[in-house]
Amino acid sequence: LMLILAFAFCKGDTKISNKAKTKDPNRWISAEALYRLLHSVDENIPSEPPNADEGGTKKKAGGASALGADAVTTPSRRRSAGNDNNLSLTPNIDVLLDTFVQQDYLLREKINPSAQSGSSSAAANSSLVEGSGIMYAMGPRAAMEIGRRQVVHFCAEILDEQPDPTMLAEIEEGEEEDEELGGAAAPQQ
Repeated sequence: LMLILAFAFCKGDTKISNKAKTKDPNRWISAEALYRLLHSVDENIPSEPPNADEGGTKKKAGGASALGADAVTTPSRRRSAGNDNNLSLTPNIDVLLDTFVQQDYLLREKINPSAQSGSSSAAANSSLVEGSGIMYAMGPRAAMEIGRRQVVHFCAEILDEQPDPTMLAEIEEGEEEDEELGGAAAPQQ
């Protein structure tokens, strides 16, 4: 979870909300970029998200993903063969992402790639909009339980770098705006 949150927050970008034409405070990352980053950490994780026709996990009648024993992985998305006890050491990322979305640790949004042409930069377009139009961001539960500042510090620690001052400033600005609006800002550990 922490690695996915770190990639989503530290490698993602902000976007313009199509509904209100306002800047979305979340940092979003495309499914393609997220899978490539996860694959760079563990080569047994697929480098691309499942195709719409390929699936990744079987869908139940209501459209919700099946978890646990009902989850099905297509042969082309197999994980590592496992250790001596025949246990796979690589998690099924497709199922984990579904689980984290259901538990509100992650937000998932399907977008129309042509609708994002108003993004602030070419870099934003590359991390926000790619083939599938699926994007992920830190969910409300992760923001409350873990905090954005903690994710930035975690990312810096695993990269053996100093925390990005622009990201820390962005978090501070968000907290100040929350206080100005009269809302209590989430604790940011």
